[in-house]
Amino acid sequence: MKKMKRMKKEDLKRLACDMNKGLVFTDRDVQPPRMVTSVFMPLIFMDADKKWSNQVGLIYEYYDKALPRGINGMPMFMSMRVVPKEDMSALIEYVQKYREAEIAVK
Repeated sequence: MKKMKRMKKEDLKRLACDMNKGLVFTDRDVQPPRMVTSVFMPLIFMDADKKWSNQVGLIYEYYDKALPRGINGMPMFMSMRVVPKEDMSALIEYVQKYREAEIAVK
């Protein structure tokens, strides 16, 4: 299996900003977590051995891509995006910086 492509710094910053604005739904928002395939439907069609999942740090999609229907109060998506595990620490750092900046402005 090929190694997952890393995200660009500017893409991580944009995602962090959009997460703080509430524009993004992630696999961490799925409750209970076992319903992640019902929310991010492409996961149903992924390979059974799930070797790719060892490289994924976060699954997400923008709310404006949600289907008109939902499940258990959560949106459903026919598309999804991923953040590689290797980029998660940078994403978390950007999210925290944006939150701190937002708090400082208030």
